[in-house]
Amino acid sequence: MVQGFPGEDTLLRIRNQLRKELRSSSLSQDLDRRYRIHAAHLTVMRFCRPDSNWQRLKELLEANRTTFFGETRVQRLQLVLTDWYASADRVKVLEEYHVGM
Repeated sequence: MVQGFPGEDTLLRIRNQLRKELRSSSLSQDLDRRYRIHAAHLTVMRFCRPDSNWQRLKELLEANRTTFFGETRVQRLQLVLTDWYASADRVKVLEEYHVGM
């Protein structure tokens, strides 16, 4: 994952609106239960084998904790129904929102 810090309040406004809408439905039972989400991240790789070198990954992450990887401009958001692992055969796009340029 690459940790991100939104430059504007757009992500916060979208999340707050989503929370408001979900509270008025039957879908909000797990929303913010463990902790309130404030962060943003990108998944930049996934492991295909369980025997990956986890110590090397830990060292790589620690060495790049403050590395600036650039900027990402989001053009669309997808609301998806999936499992915890975002398994390809389980992802169902419920809605897509165009927010970019």
